[in-house]
Amino acid sequence: MWNTATCLPEGFHYPEKLPSDRLEEMDNMNIRKLTHLFNSTKSSADNGNVGNQTNCFGIEYPLHCTKYYGPHPLDCLITIWDSARCLIEGHKHPNKISDEELDRHNNMNLRELADEFNATKSNADNSDIPSQFLCFGLEYPSGCNLYYGPYSVSCLETIWISVKCLPEGSEFPTKLTVQKIDSFNGMGLRFVTSFLLSLIFQMFGNFFIVILHLMTYFKALLSVSSRCTASGFLQTNTIFLKFITTRLRVYDLIYTIQYFCCILSVFI
Repeated sequence: MWNTATCLPEGFHYPEKLPSDRLEEMDNMNIRKLTHLFNSTKSSADNGNVGNQTNCFGIEYPLHCTKYYGPHPLDCLITIWDSARCLIEGHKHPNKISDEELDRHNNMNLRELADEFNATKSNADNSDIPSQFLCFGLEYPSGCNLYYGPYSVSCLETIWISVKCLPEGSEFPTKLTVQKIDSFNGMGLRFVTSFLLSLIFQMFGNFFIVILHLMTYFKALLSVSSRCTASGFLQTNTIFLKFITTRLRVYDLIYTIQYFCCILSVFI
């Protein structure tokens, strides 16, 4: 009767798991009453009763999942996909699959779906390139065995070179401490790549900031050159160096240059 209600042996109220007093109570029920009890347990599970989900199937349904045997809303499939730690970039993300594939998923139960998605991620981490595309939307770089790490130095070197950084760089993986390398673990290969790319953007950003500072510096010199003495010019250079090291605001630089140059012009 338990099986007829389509509850599972994994359910917490599977008859063989019940205490003796509960079994004795059931022995005193007629078949109709027992059948109703088991069917209502399953029906209640599919109507959001978390207690009966565990009683009947041994699991709490994932978020947005309303029936153990389906059909499953798209949001339910996405929840299970996310729990397998696959990404939206994956080629088999539920938003990207065909109607035929959605129908196939709707005919699977929640455990089967979780097993399939987890297997896709596991296969990806076991060097199966098609599964890497299915789960994460990319092929792992050479030397990288696990999407979320831990990452070997050779894996990080491959990513470093792929973003056009050089071995001479101070953050080249062989120059990093063990603690720094371990800090990448769990980020995911996409995030690690983005992080190393950010070093390039930071470098170019600092370059343009220096150019801006130089332009502002020479503009300030021109604006006060008619009033500044040679001593004032030297003082201005000192202020500029301070500006570069302390990153004063541009307007602070201009006004400070003008102030010192003009004060020096009065006394020299």
